[in-house]
This record gives sequence, structure tokens and C-alpha cells, in this order.
Amino acid sequence: MTPRREDDTPRAPRTQENPVARVLALQRGAGNAAVAQLLRKDKTPQGDPPRAGGWNEAERDVAGTKRVPVDGITAGNQDPDVKKQSSEGAAGKAIVVVPNSVDVKAHPDVLLFFHGMGNLGYRERLTDDSSRGPAGSVHDVEADRMEQQLAHSGRNIVGVLPQGTSAATFGIADPQAYVTEVLAKAAAKLSVPAITSGRIIVSGHSGGGRPAVAAATKLTATAPTTDDEWFNQPPLFLFDGINGPNEANAIGDLMDKWLDADLVRLKASSDPVALLNRRAIRLRSTHTSSDLYTATNLGGNYDTEVSDGVDENKKPKTKTVTVKIAPERSLKGRIDGWFTKHKTELGPLAAQLRAQYDVPDQAVSGGHEATVGTGSLETDSKKRDAAPAGLTGASKTAGVPGYSGGGHLEESLSKLPPPPPPPKHAGLEAPERDEVPA
Repeated sequence: MTPRREDDTPRAPRTQENPVARVLALQRGAGNAAVAQLLRKDKTPQGDPPRAGGWNEAERDVAGTKRVPVDGITAGNQDPDVKKQSSEGAAGKAIVVVPNSVDVKAHPDVLLFFHGMGNLGYRERLTDDSSRGPAGSVHDVEADRMEQQLAHSGRNIVGVLPQGTSAATFGIADPQAYVTEVLAKAAAKLSVPAITSGRIIVSGHSGGGRPAVAAATKLTATAPTTDDEWFNQPPLFLFDGINGPNEANAIGDLMDKWLDADLVRLKASSDPVALLNRRAIRLRSTHTSSDLYTATNLGGNYDTEVSDGVDENKKPKTKTVTVKIAPERSLKGRIDGWFTKHKTELGPLAAQLRAQYDVPDQAVSGGHEATVGTGSLETDSKKRDAAPAGLTGASKTAGVPGYSGGGHLEESLSKLPPPPPPPKHAGLEAPERDEVPA
């Protein structure tokens, strides 16, 4: 007797699931919000997986770092936000940058960096953009030179770069929990010990300044009660990161809160000068020569477009208005105002503390889109390095911008206390073996 193959087993005709019944069952079990989410997901393009041979297919060796794409993140942005400039979706994704010399066992600092609006975040570009990079590039490597700067800094630091939408929305309600989840996924990919964050350094560019300030606010919601807690509160670095009077007000309010906490701690300290020397920097906000970012940082006027109803064809129209931010309402003005108010209480500590809230008068060189990097894209092919192994197509052709210093992010990082020398076991060591994973 011939044994019956599994495929020969008679089967009842498979009935197609009734979509109405599916929705009603979900509504009964999980509620209206879950139904709304399902319907949105059914209709919303989710984007393509990273292409084979592309930047986000797998971890890549970049300029002395491991660039690790992480997906499946449950916290943060869940909007796929598919755009014509990239086939990749944005939901549940981040990039982790781990310099080869980092000591993952020594609680490295973590740079939590929020990208700006309109630059796709870290999705691979399909088209050339004269201010952001060529087809096949990714913003963190090309314009921000994030990998290059973190490696060159020599610090024991890891970068966590959340992928937001093109509107720079990130949905990160709990920054510490987000960092913990992302680092756990990155460590698993690299087969290294768990990466436990030390101090978080919050940073943002352009429209990413708003979520950066929100993250810094959340991380400092509880006032420090010890010197160590005070030291470990996150510094904030912004790059063209204050986008109007409302955002200037928000960060001004945060600075008042931070400075009030500083005053309490310094008064309680037996050696406040040593305490300030230990921290070195708390805020740095740089700006390009743009009228907008000059005004929000220092005060001034800028023009902007606002809605002005519809035209005779019922199409939306805009008008130009001039916005004025008085110097005393700018970020620098708010900080100066606090120091004027507390001058007597601070005494000789005033100058040292004031230097830790750095809002330079001088604009940094270069353009807005590359201001986290060196201020401009690298267009000289002789100053570009070969693409990492595994890249193909336009990404391989484009290669990687070279870097030997001068980046604006690295300059801000250099204001932090000097990193201690790395221990003997520094590096991306896997458990019970010495080699670095490929």
C-alpha cells in the first residue's frame, strides 16, 4: 500500500476570513483604538525592506565604527512615513553607532541624537540632493558625518539615532527606556555584552531640536539630590535647533529650571569650583547665519510664510510675515537674565557657571543641512574614502566622506570632561572570545 502523502489528504475548502468579522472581533477584544490602528495600517504604505547591498541591510564598518541598523523597536515612532526620496519605511527603526575602541562594559556615554525635518533621517536616498547628499547615501554618514566624528573624538561614547518621520516626530515618551531597548537590540546584533548606558547626551538638529528639548526635559524631571546625580544629568547640544519663538520660550523655561537646580547644588557643595570643573558643560547651542536661527539664539527678526486662506481657485495661499524675537527673549537673553537675577548669590562662581551654558555669538560656518558635520558636503572625490564592504550600486559609487577633524558635533563633544583612558578590555568584545564580529 502506497503511503498517503500529506498533500493528498482531503481537506475542506478554506473559507476566506470575513474582513467585517475580523474588525468586529478586534473591536470586542482590543477596543476602538486598535481598530483604528489596523485600518490605518491596512491603508498606509509600510515601505520596502532595506535593499540588498544597501546601507541599512546590515551592520557596516564605517570610519572606525560599527554602524548598526536596528528595527522592531516597540517604543518611539511607528509611522512608516514612506516618501518618494526613499523606498524604506521609518517605523520602529534606529541606527546605533559603536566606535571600534569603545568599551561597552564601562557604561559608555550615549549620544541620543534627533535628526531634522525633510532629510529622511537615516533612510537610504534614491535621488541626489545638493544640500543633503547623493543617491545611495545616508544622512548620518554623508551630511552629519556622525560615524566619523564619534570615532575621531576618542570618547567612550555610543550613538543612538532614532528614525523619526520627515516632520521630525519621534514619539519617544521615555528616552531612558528607548535607549535601553535600542542598545539591547544592537548588542544582540553585534554579539557583544549588554551595553548599559552611562550619561545620556541629548542632541538635535533643526526640527529635531524640539524633540531633543522634550527628551532633555523628561530626563531631568526629577531634581538631583547628590553630586553624582547632578553630574550625570544630560547635557544638551543643539545645531540650528530652535525653530521659532515658542521653541525659544520652551528651552528658556528649561534653562531656568536647570540653573535653579545648579544654584541649589552649588550652595550645598563644600567645593563648588571642583563640582563645576567636573561637569565642564551643560548646554551648547550653535547657529548658522540664518536669520531664523540667529533670532532664536541671540534675538532679531526673520521672515516666514503663514497660511492666508484660499485664492479664487480655492487653493491654499500664504503670506510673508516678519517675526521679531527681542534679545531678552532669545535663548542667550533668557540665560543672561537668570544670571543677572542671581548675580549676588553666585558671587565668584558666576563666570564659571555661565561658561557652561554656551550660546556663541558667532555663527558657525557652512550651511544648515550639514551644520552637525563640517558645514558642507564633501564633493572632492579625492577626499572621499571607499565604501564599506558589502555596499553595492549607488552607495558603493558614492563612498564615504573623509574626515580629519573640524566637525561641529565633535567640537561640542570636546567641551565635555576628558574621557578616561580605555581599560585593557576595551573594544567590541564578544563574551568569552576576543575577535570582533564581522
